Amino acid sequence: MKIRPATASDLAAICRLADEINLQHHRALPHIFAANGAADRDRAFWAGLLDAPGGALLLAESGGEVSAFIALSLLELTLPFLRPRRICRVTTLVVTAAERGQGQGSALLAAAEDWARRHSADEIRLEVKDFNQAALNFYLRRGLEPQSRILGKRLDQALAPHSDQDEPKG
Repeated sequence: MKIRPATASDLAAICRLADEINLQHHRALPHIFAANGAADRDRAFWAGLLDAPGGALLLAESGGEVSAFIALSLLELTLPFLRPRRICRVTTLVVTAAERGQGQGSALLAAAEDWARRHSADEIRLEVKDFNQAALNFYLRRGLEPQSRILGKRLDQALAPHSDQDEPKG
């Protein structure tokens, strides 16, 4: 297995892998994730990440074929009530289904941590959808810890009556 930065010639493979993970997310959350589109629907999005300042797109190759990738971006947290932090955010990590369990995800996450350290990040963060227990377990085994929960409520469905008794205390 080889880990390397992505190039423009990798965009077809990146789109294929992104479509694979998007399908998994669409099946679980069709009200959030679009159905898979034409092979090049997301090409411009991924191409924009290739040379984005403060970001990286790293690939894993197995047998000369792109089998996984990770997308990273840096952000500065400078809110007055928080300690200033430089965060490396993992925006996407996908390993093709045929290669899962072979170490590519672990190798890419380790490469992401190295990249984040070289770019003076204080921590690495990512978001995992609740339905994706396998991904959550993967990240927990690699030392990532829950820091918060993102809650959402669909507003296109009938709403339950609201009661002041449901208000959080303190």
